[in-house]
Amino acid sequence: MWIVIIVYLAALAASHVLSGSRHVSPARSVRVANGDGATMAYSEWAAPVADAPVMVLLHGSPGESGNFAKLAPLLTARGYRVIAPDLLGFGKSTLRVADHSIRAQGRAVASLLEQIGVNKAHVVGWSNGGGAAMWLAHDQPERVASLTLMGSIGEQRFEGSGNYYVEHVKYRVGFVLIGGVPELLPHFGALGRFDERVGWLRNFAQSDQREIAGLLDELSQRGVGERTLVLHGAGDVLVRAESAEAMHAKLAGSTLVMLDANHFLPFQQAETTADVVDRFVRGEMTEQVTRE
Repeated sequence: MWIVIIVYLAALAASHVLSGSRHVSPARSVRVANGDGATMAYSEWAAPVADAPVMVLLHGSPGESGNFAKLAPLLTARGYRVIAPDLLGFGKSTLRVADHSIRAQGRAVASLLEQIGVNKAHVVGWSNGGGAAMWLAHDQPERVASLTLMGSIGEQRFEGSGNYYVEHVKYRVGFVLIGGVPELLPHFGALGRFDERVGWLRNFAQSDQREIAGLLDELSQRGVGERTLVLHGAGDVLVRAESAEAMHAKLAGSTLVMLDANHFLPFQQAETTADVVDRFVRGEMTEQVTRE
C-alpha cells in the first residue's frame, strides 16, 4: 500500500513540474496599468495600407486571441489593422491577477491600446468579451469609434438561470471540479495548469451581470448606442437571442443584426461576420433591425 502511495505522490509531483513548464513567453505583450504588474499579450494582423482604422477583437470566456484566426484576416482584407489581446487570465497573458472581472478587462485593454499608440478603435466584443467592450466604451468613450456586441452577454436575467446567486454557486462548484480535482491526478500537463483551467471561472465569478442593465442605460444616455452594432445568432445556445433584442431596445439608435447562426460566429460564420461588421463601420447599413 505504501509503495502505491509513494508512486502516486511521485507521479503527481512530476505532473505538476511538467505542467508548470508549459507556459511560453508571448512575442508581443505590454505591462498593463492594473495595479499588480500584469502582462497582457496580444496578436496583431497588419492592414494592407498605412494608417488603416484599427479594429480590436475581444474574445469570450474561455478563449484567447487565437479564436479570431479566421475572422481577423478577413477584416484586414477589408482594410483594417486588427488587434486581439489575450485577456487577463487567458492565453499568454498573466494568468492570475487581483481582478478578473469584465470591467477590469476593459480597463486593461484601454491600457494596452494606450501603450501601443492606438487612440481610437472599432471594438468588437464576443460573448463575455462583450462585457469588457461595454465597460471600455463606458470608461473611455472617446477611444471607441464603434462598438460591436457579438453574441455578447447581457442583463443578469439572461444569464443561465437568471439568478445571480445560483450562477455564482455554479462557478464555485466549477472551481472544485475543474480546478481542484485534476490537481489530484497525475495528468502530466495534459489537463493544463490550475490557473489555465480556472481563468474563465474567475472571469465569470468576479463579474456582476446585475450591473449591465444600468451600464446599458448609461451608454444609451451618452449616445454610444448610435454607434453600436448588436450582432447575434438567432439559434445561440449560450446567450439567448432575447438578450440581444433587450440590448438593442436599451441602446437607443443601435443596429440589431440577427443571423441564422449559433454562438460561434468567429468560427462558423467568419465571412458573414466580417461583412456585417465592415458594412456597419462604413455606415452602409440603413435598417436598424435586420435578419441575414
